[in-house]
Amino acid sequence: MVYEVIYTPEFENDFEILIDYLGNKWSAKVAQQFVNQLDDLIFALSRMPFMGKKSMINPMVRGIVVTDKNTLYYSVRDNQIVLLSLFDTRQNLNPLE
Repeated sequence: MVYEVIYTPEFENDFEILIDYLGNKWSAKVAQQFVNQLDDLIFALSRMPFMGKKSMINPMVRGIVVTDKNTLYYSVRDNQIVLLSLFDTRQNLNPLE
């Protein structure tokens, strides 16, 4: 079964901020490589939604590492993967955990 992927406004905002950061701080190539990695991970999650680790604070939220500096937080609801946020350790953001 393939789960539908839902992008929340918070996730989309986090994504835009991160892509801008990567493009400005590093390069457009680095930003594109990250987009490709994230797309691959979301594709895998749509087929194996429980591969992320459950949050200790909120067991309805799962986290999965995208890169060594980025974690994707999501929840599984019915037949949907809801992308909640994208946390980048290089910036001053608050993760869901």
